[in-house]
Amino acid sequence: MVPNWVYNRLEINGDPAELADFIAAVQCDPTQHDDEPEALDFARTIPSPPTLEVGAAPPLHPGDVGEHGEMPEWRQWRIEHWGTKWNAMYSSREGAPGDGRVVYRFSTAYSTPDPWLGTISRAHPTLGFVHEYCEEFLHFFGRSRWKAGEVIARDHIEDPLEFAWLEWADDDDADEPQREPEPEPEGDPVDRDAVLVAGQAVLRAVIASRNAQRRRHMYATPADWATAIAEPLGMASRCARLMASAEDAYGTPAERAVGPDREPLLTNWVVELVLAAAEAVKAAAAFHMRAEGGSDYAAQEQLAQAVIDAAVDLDDRAPTGTRPADWHSVLLEALGDAVPVMVADERAGHGWPVADWVSKGYPSFLGGARDRLVEFAAKCVGAIAATARSEAQHLGIEIANFWDEVAANSPHVSGR
Repeated sequence: MVPNWVYNRLEINGDPAELADFIAAVQCDPTQHDDEPEALDFARTIPSPPTLEVGAAPPLHPGDVGEHGEMPEWRQWRIEHWGTKWNAMYSSREGAPGDGRVVYRFSTAYSTPDPWLGTISRAHPTLGFVHEYCEEFLHFFGRSRWKAGEVIARDHIEDPLEFAWLEWADDDDADEPQREPEPEPEGDPVDRDAVLVAGQAVLRAVIASRNAQRRRHMYATPADWATAIAEPLGMASRCARLMASAEDAYGTPAERAVGPDREPLLTNWVVELVLAAAEAVKAAAAFHMRAEGGSDYAAQEQLAQAVIDAAVDLDDRAPTGTRPADWHSVLLEALGDAVPVMVADERAGHGWPVADWVSKGYPSFLGGARDRLVEFAAKCVGAIAATARSEAQHLGIEIANFWDEVAANSPHVSGR
């Protein structure tokens, strides 16, 4: 994951001999680098304890993240002693000790290296330090002056444009060559066998929940159904976000990513999407029965097949990519299409006005809600088929008895 960079300029003034000592103290050890060493290395003056020695972008180890999500030890130590989680990046130096002045430019992740500045200026008390900094999105910027380990002044900066050393992009520069847009990657049709595997997992979840939650389904309102679908979809979104973060920050592929409970995130993502799709199928069946009558079991099985048929026509790529996280914009959009029609049906039942765009788009609210819910469930199945077929194939679904949960939390509920 790319951090918000803070751009830094550090000017140091003083006696040439002391400046030479400073340069030697902070430069990367050339014996540790095959190419040109970095001009600035926080670890040369404040080395990490051996037990916390890691690279600039360390891999995630099981012990790095605490039980309650606290920062790993190496990161806590660095922020306390350096002021930033990584070492100085992209550092360069201008000037020579004989000039009585040298200037460093470097980048840091998220924050300024104030603790390091305090330590290094204390170690070289005769030198004067002027530190200018600007966060890349202009969230903060400023200038501080250090002497003998203390900030002796902080200058008020009205506008970071005062920093002539920053290279500002000119969006209106007509001479700037226009880069050709990247061609959009094309998806392939989703694998039919993978759709069948995912669709069968949804149907098994529908069947498994019939006795456990049927009473709820008989009395569910559109708001109840929307909540029942959104709950597992929200859990799936969380799993997708954690997988994306693990990949971006540590290069961990989705199939190897685990959550704080050490459970595999991809499997949990599939489980929650299966449950969301199953709730959508049951909701669609409820609207279908109100429109056309018949058995709820028959309607559920008929619509589960409709979900599979619709999913077969999908591509294996979401509009923004192929990761689980990329599919969630598709899923949220699909559920967003269904909910207004579900709400319109309930409002019409009360005799309340309905938005014109819903009335014009759906001659039958019952049929429209059913069809949009089938589309949502189909996209859940397509997302699973495109990214996690093997997880769906070996899936075990346990459906809790809804009324047992209600009774457990509401002692006065009776008459189940």
